[in-house]
Amino acid sequence: MFGRRTFGKQKHSFADLKKMMRPTPDSDGVTRVFSKELWNDPKIGSMLRELGFAPDDQRNIMRTADDYIALFAAARVPAFSSAPKPSTAR
Repeated sequence: MFGRRTFGKQKHSFADLKKMMRPTPDSDGVTRVFSKELWNDPKIGSMLRELGFAPDDQRNIMRTADDYIALFAAARVPAFSSAPKPSTAR
């Protein structure tokens, strides 16, 4: 009775919005910022090319969790115990 009522459009949760905004992979299994469909469109594809983008450009391919794991593993600093200890002699 005292619950919040919504008139008009249905309110979506944050999880629902994330699902709607997540792009789907193309037919080759790669998730792109600009999909292959956009690149095949005569107007949009030519405009993107004029702006300096390419369909298989690294900037157009969305990273996956595995990509980030590999990136963090490569940037990982060695353990501090193996670093040389400063001398305390004065």
